[in-house]
Amino acid sequence: MNSCAHCGSLNLPEATLCGRCAEPFEGVAPIIAIGQILDGRYRIDEFLGAGGMGQVFAATELRLERPVALKILNAELLRSPKARERMQREAKALARIEHPNVVRINTMFDHEGMLVLDLELVRNGTLASHLREGPMATPKALEMMKAILSGLEALHTTNLVHRDLKPANVLLGPKEIPKIADLGISRDRGSRAITKTGTRLGTTEYMSPEQVRGHDVDHRADIYACGIMLYEMFTGEVPFRGRSDYDVEHGHVSKPPDLERLRARASPEIVSCVARALEKAPGARWESAAALARALDDVGRNVAAGMEREREAKAAGPPLSHRPAPSEEPPRREMPLPELAINLARARVRDAEHQWARDALFVCVVVSLACVTAIGMCSMVVHQGAP
Repeated sequence: MNSCAHCGSLNLPEATLCGRCAEPFEGVAPIIAIGQILDGRYRIDEFLGAGGMGQVFAATELRLERPVALKILNAELLRSPKARERMQREAKALARIEHPNVVRINTMFDHEGMLVLDLELVRNGTLASHLREGPMATPKALEMMKAILSGLEALHTTNLVHRDLKPANVLLGPKEIPKIADLGISRDRGSRAITKTGTRLGTTEYMSPEQVRGHDVDHRADIYACGIMLYEMFTGEVPFRGRSDYDVEHGHVSKPPDLERLRARASPEIVSCVARALEKAPGARWESAAALARALDDVGRNVAAGMEREREAKAAGPPLSHRPAPSEEPPRREMPLPELAINLARARVRDAEHQWARDALFVCVVVSLACVTAIGMCSMVVHQGAP
């Protein structure tokens, strides 16, 4: 058995990727050689990894000299009619979408019995790899999720349900623009022949309760997955964890999410958005990806306004009520004449630059002291001689 280094789950020896978290195992052999030419026009440049349905390569389309990603059905599934059908379905689903937050498909072709997708090449990793570095800051998490929801709305408006939305299936493009990928188990809601009731497809940590039960699903299963992802963006962990898939599935179906952990890192408005997305009953969730995106947009504006108020407050300094009043300022210390004379004498010795001025002032002070002393003595004589 192969043990996944990322999630610890056990997999069959012939598996090329983890069935739980979809991470490829180390040492997975590519099914196509680097430098090989496919379909007379694609040169294989680099093996990028294995996905849920196939291996992915960076390649160059020689006619136009453009970089592309080629997704090829996994070696152990080459003879599976169902796998081929699912990959063809992915191509048709992607071909119907033109959106900046959905991976673009260029074409599909056969090569020596292998079905190949020509896809947009996205090289900046996945949201899953980004989340391994820890939770995300609030503004960044909100902007990224709103972009994901925008792409998801494009899927839903064309009557598609992804059904396996998770961080590993969100690629990051230039400037970390998220792009939804891996639509191999997506389903056209108008088709009832693709998946029978009772068949479960998806990744355990991101499956909706209705998926766990094997029930038919609609776009609200993707909303649930977005709630899981948003929770993970803020906390660094999924809300339902366990030692086995059964423990995780039981949490989806029967346990409330641990919102206290989320409250420690997110505002009450964000917690409310996540809680509604994670409702057990589909009808209690957000009615659409667009509705959740609008709610997050409102939260984002409130967060931005609060940050702007903090910046203005810091720039203005402490409020007037915290500044010392003029009457509270400490009184200036009046220096007695004898002490003044001593200090002037010391300064006279230290610095000769303005010695003439200091000499004159020193004489004045000494004379003043003499006068004060004489006046004091006279006052004492007069006082003693008084009748």
